[in-house]
Amino acid sequence: LSEAERSALRVHKLTYDVELQVPPYVVAGRVHLFPGTDPSVLLERQNEMFIPVTNAVATRNGERLDDPEVDVILVNRFYLRSVDQLRTPLEEREP
Repeated sequence: LSEAERSALRVHKLTYDVELQVPPYVVAGRVHLFPGTDPSVLLERQNEMFIPVTNAVATRNGERLDDPEVDVILVNRFYLRSVDQLRTPLEEREP
């Protein structure tokens, strides 16, 4: 296949700003899902054990745990308790 044909066959993922409850942590960031997929599907059993969250900030008891060197946080699905889609984009939220 040519580069143009390969590009046409690629399925692009959509970005969702979410807040994941992973007691005792809360992880806010972006997940990338296929079009038509609701973020709540992350709670369902799937083959992937970890969910990559980009632009992520982790907190515990309201205290930030982020490291400027870390770009992605991997969340273990086994510990995931809830997924909330954020209505306010991450860029507009207060730190």
